[in-house]
Amino acid sequence: MPGMIAVLTGCSSEHEISLKTAALVSAALQENGYAVTELEIGPMVAGELLTLRPDAVFIASHGRFGEDGTIQGLLEILGIPYVGSATLASALALHKGLSKSLFRQNGLPTPPAWQFSFGERWTSKLQPLYDHLLTRGALIVKPTQQGSTIGLSIVREGEELSPSIKKAFVYDDSILIEQKIEGTELAVGVLGDVEPYALPCIEIVSKNEIYDYEAKYTPGMSEHIIPPRIDPQISEKAMCMALQAHLALGCRDISRSDIIADHDGCCWLLEVNTLPGMTETSLVPDAAKAAGISYSQLIDKLITMALARRKR
Repeated sequence: MPGMIAVLTGCSSEHEISLKTAALVSAALQENGYAVTELEIGPMVAGELLTLRPDAVFIASHGRFGEDGTIQGLLEILGIPYVGSATLASALALHKGLSKSLFRQNGLPTPPAWQFSFGERWTSKLQPLYDHLLTRGALIVKPTQQGSTIGLSIVREGEELSPSIKKAFVYDDSILIEQKIEGTELAVGVLGDVEPYALPCIEIVSKNEIYDYEAKYTPGMSEHIIPPRIDPQISEKAMCMALQAHLALGCRDISRSDIIADHDGCCWLLEVNTLPGMTETSLVPDAAKAAGISYSQLIDKLITMALARRKR
């Protein structure tokens, strides 16, 4: 029988998107017969959850305090099941440096990268990056633990490097500088707990140079093309890569891998999102729809998986 579900909204820099996701998720849960209460992650949330005692939690928060394992750890302590990956997988996936190391260990191609920490003498370590710009092309500078391309910059010229690094440090004490791979941008969702499977591959066409915050969340600023306009074997390769990444990190329920297929047909894994957006412009709902799963059915599948863990 349907029960009470708490939908948690976030307090990170992605708060606005969290609210959009929460509104749609809450409506879908109610459509499926669940009672829903929305709570904001903050100092009072533990007490509120103990008072409410929901049957499960749907975390509609992206970035820090939602996707980094912190709220997952709290829910584990409270004994409340929740949608999405557990504490370790969540933390690993959000930390772009650690996840890249794990991808490499599992034979998953990922672009070459450098990692800097705030406070270190990073200005003395820029020469290899200047050399890279001259010989191998553009770089991507981004905070290590942020989502929605917040704090991200494309660097094509040497004089752009330091300002982009300083910008990224505004959002995190650790940053990643990664080779920019030119090609077709792909996204692959993975759905399931015990036997996860890849959803159809999506080609992303952004009106902006990169698939940034505006392109992701503004209707009409990007296209999601299913199936992608590439060799079907490359799409299959991307789907296999997403499933491998999901398993390597120890994810469960849902994830979305961001992948670039270069002009030679090679796939490069950029990152894995353990709580992908569920708004009207989001990728995973579109992929699920292409697989014959409506938005309401997708949310019901996710909450059912969380409730099953309560019984275990």
